[in-house]
Amino acid sequence: MRLTGYGASEIPGRPLMIEKGALYVARRRFSSGAALVDRALVTAGTALLEVDLRDAPGRLKSDETGWKTEAFRMTRTAAVTFDGYPIVSVVGEDDWYTHRVGFWQGRVWPGSRLAGGAAGLVDYATEVKRDDPHTTVHLGAMSADVWAMEALLNFGC
Repeated sequence: MRLTGYGASEIPGRPLMIEKGALYVARRRFSSGAALVDRALVTAGTALLEVDLRDAPGRLKSDETGWKTEAFRMTRTAAVTFDGYPIVSVVGEDDWYTHRVGFWQGRVWPGSRLAGGAAGLVDYATEVKRDDPHTTVHLGAMSADVWAMEALLNFGC
């Protein structure tokens, strides 16, 4: 059985580069499960590519040392660098994946989870707060941040 992962977190203006059917000196951050999966679907600009992560181990570097939180360590999140790494296939037409119906909503999903978690923390902090002006000011600022996240998620930019 093969286990396939997915990585589309590109730094704006710095997509993975393709040359002669391979990914060249391309670094992809936030690759959860990098050391656990056999294959990956990765974006390179407007293309969605399939790569076999067991294909050329000498051309793939995985660095898990940059993650401080237990959640990232447990999911084996890494910064992955491809160096002349062979591409198995291009999936779909150029630009198909990033312009398909629902892609935008899929990109918002992680942000909505984080906003929901932040809202829960603010609710808890409000319940157990100290009764002093300093705490009240910070709770107000945190509540404003949660409101702003909810507004962005509900109404867009």
